[in-house]
Amino acid sequence: NQLKEIDFDFNLLPQSELKEKQWNNFYERLKEFKEAKGHLLIPKSDEYSDLPTWIKTQRRAKMLGSLSETKLNLLNAAVQRAMVSM
Repeated sequence: NQLKEIDFDFNLLPQSELKEKQWNNFYERLKEFKEAKGHLLIPKSDEYSDLPTWIKTQRRAKMLGSLSETKLNLLNAAVQRAMVSM
């Protein structure tokens, strides 16, 4: 309560940096899954079960034009690697 009184900032990272870090974490997990399984068909019962929702969000961001070209290129590369290894 005293910290709130002095307007202590509880966020260690600015919101934009936090979102970027979260995006990178999901992307790394996507690559891990692909490397471990050799594909990107993620079952709902898998430890990576939150990835399909994230992927759907990335597809929507692309449709809306809010996915950066850098992120789009990273995702396209991950998909291409998955297709090549099949």
